[in-house]
Amino acid sequence: MTKVGKLYEEEKLAYGRKLAETKTRVIARNLLNIGRPIDEVVQTTGLSKEDVLKLNHDTDTTPSPADEHGNHA
Repeated sequence: MTKVGKLYEEEKLAYGRKLAETKTRVIARNLLNIGRPIDEVVQTTGLSKEDVLKLNHDTDTTPSPADEHGNHA
């Protein structure tokens, strides 16, 4: 394999890893949004408890669509 081919393959692998990590975080955030316990999200996704807690904090501070439009329930 040429150097260019090798670099291309490495870039594809790095992209695949990043995509998988992003999908895992989306799944974790969705689980948190439906009220699943943090320990369950850690076990299900394989993310660290620290990462899940950070996602949980980010989720808690994200305004709901109603809040963004000034509507209150």
